[in-house]
Amino acid sequence: MIICVNGGTSRPERLEELEVILAELDAILPTMPGFISSKDYQAEDGEWVNILRFETEEDLAGWRDEGVHKSYQAVVGDYYSAFWVQTAEPHREYIWQEGKRTDGDLSWMFRE
Repeated sequence: MIICVNGGTSRPERLEELEVILAELDAILPTMPGFISSKDYQAEDGEWVNILRFETEEDLAGWRDEGVHKSYQAVVGDYYSAFWVQTAEPHREYIWQEGKRTDGDLSWMFRE
């Protein structure tokens, strides 16, 4: 599993347009090979964070290079005052459940 954490601060004057773009991207994302999940969070200060999970780095690269997504990457500065991306592979995975720790791949927890 590969995890992509991205986020930023949107430009308030472009928020309505950005919401339309994000809805379009959210419709495409689940159709991508290797897609596991996407979750969005918003902080009180206005910054938002998105956590994407894909099966492989190649699958994530497919999303990066998807046509509509790529066209919006070219204008990201029009909609965000700051936008950042970090990718990583899990170094350790475990879950505590019913008082018991279980180690192993947790991608099953995030499948939509």
